[in-house]
Amino acid sequence: MPTATAQRVVVAAGPLYAGPERRGDGVVWLDRYAGVELLPGADAAVSAGGYNSWHELMMCGVPTVFLPQPRIADDQEGRAARAEAAGAGRVARSVDDVPDLVAALLEDAGAADAARALVPKNGASRAAAELLGMVLSAADVRLAVSAFPVSLLAHPAARRLDPARLVEVARWLGGEAPSRWDARRAAVLEAADRGYVQGQVPESAPRGAPVGRFFDLVDATALLPDTAAQLLGALVRRWPAATGPELLDAAAALFPALARFRDDAGALALLRALPTQRAWAIGAATRELASWLADQTDLFDAQRALLRAEAGGQRSLSEVLRLLALSDSDGESLL
Repeated sequence: MPTATAQRVVVAAGPLYAGPERRGDGVVWLDRYAGVELLPGADAAVSAGGYNSWHELMMCGVPTVFLPQPRIADDQEGRAARAEAAGAGRVARSVDDVPDLVAALLEDAGAADAARALVPKNGASRAAAELLGMVLSAADVRLAVSAFPVSLLAHPAARRLDPARLVEVARWLGGEAPSRWDARRAAVLEAADRGYVQGQVPESAPRGAPVGRFFDLVDATALLPDTAAQLLGALVRRWPAATGPELLDAAAALFPALARFRDDAGALALLRALPTQRAWAIGAATRELASWLADQTDLFDAQRALLRAEAGGQRSLSEVLRLLALSDSDGESLL
C-alpha cells in the first residue's frame, strides 16, 4: 500500500500465509491482523477479492487492484468486477499486471469516493446497539445511537479526539440519558411532595444538540479538537444548567472570537476564570463576551482585566462586562 508522502509499501500477511517475509527499503512487513483503522492511510492497495478484504477496503475508500483467487464457494472474480465497474479498482489477471494497474489507480482521484459508495456503512453501530441493549434500556440505546452516528465517527475532527473526550462532548451536547432523567425526576418529585422544593418539574429531559455540528464548528474555526472540547467543558462548568442546543449556540458565538488569538492556553484560562453563572443565560453572556473580545488584542491582558473587574467575586459577569465595555469606550479604566 504505497503512501503519497513516504512512498512506503506495507505488506500485510494473512493468518494463513506460510511463505517467506518480504522486506526491503521502503517496505514494512506486517504479520499481525491489520486493523481496518489503518486502511485510510493507504493511497492504494493490492489484495485478493475475499469478502472481508473487499468490504473493508471499499468502506475505507482505498482504491484497490484486486487479484482474485479461485475459490469454490466465493465469487472473488465477480466482487472484483463490481469494484472495477464502479471506478473503485482494477482487476489484475496475473501478478505481472499489478504494477501498471497500481500506477493507473493512483492517478484516478475519484476512485476513493467510488469505493466508499460501494460500502457506505457497516454493521458496527447495529452490533454495538445490540450489545448495549443487554445492559441498558431501549430508550438509552436509542439516544446512544443518535449521539454517535457513523457520520460523526468518520468526522475528521472527531477522529483526532481522544475517545474518552469524544464521549464527554457527546454527553454534554447529546442530552440526558432517559433512565438517568427518570431517576432524577422521581427524586425531585419525592422532594417536592415532602415540601423540600417548589415549582413545576419538567416532564421531559432537556433536548440534545447534533454533536456533528460541534465538530463542523471546530473545523471552521481551525481550533484543535482537544482545545475545543476543553473550552466546551469550561462552558459546561460555568453554566451547569445549560442545555445541549444552548451550549452549541454559545460555542458558535464564542469560538470564532477566541480562535483569532491563536492562543489555546489563553482561551482556556479566560473561560476558566469566569464566575459560575446561575442567573444570566449562556446565550446572552457569551454573545456579550464575544463582542468585548472583538476589541481586545491579547488574551492574557483580557483575562487580567476580567479578574480585576470581578473584584474578588463581588461583581456578576454581566456587571463585569458592562464595566469593561465602558472602560474601553471611554479610553480609560473605570475600575
